[in-house]
Amino acid sequence: MSEILLAVVGAGSAIGGTILGVVVQHQLTRRHHKASRLHDSRIALYADVYTDLHITQRWIESVTRDDSDYPHPGSRPDRAAISGRMLLLGSATAQRSWQEYEDAEHDVWFYIREEGIGLNGPDELIDRGHPVLVRLRDAVASMHNAVRAELA
Repeated sequence: MSEILLAVVGAGSAIGGTILGVVVQHQLTRRHHKASRLHDSRIALYADVYTDLHITQRWIESVTRDDSDYPHPGSRPDRAAISGRMLLLGSATAQRSWQEYEDAEHDVWFYIREEGIGLNGPDELIDRGHPVLVRLRDAVASMHNAVRAELA
């Protein structure tokens, strides 16, 4: 009788171990897929962020140098969509850097409106060392660093 009991317990343990192994493997696979989707979503987000940063850098160059041949910077990705995705997917550091970048750019546009820059013609330039542009360039660099750190 003890041999039968041992056989039943052994078979039950084998079946239980197999089931447990399948369940654990399924959980690990789900976690891996979730992490992979999150990583892919962040890559897409940061690609849009880098596109936006590049356009801003080109725009800064166009308003600070007297070069009529400087190309138009191009069209931006949807800022509201980037901001929403940043809130969902970005690290706290990336979120803070994105907010600083948006605030700095807002301040540049406020300065341009208040000073009437561009009213005397499209070739009117802003001094490269003006504090609002320095802040914006620093915010662009900070955002670049935040993305690099997150993807490292």
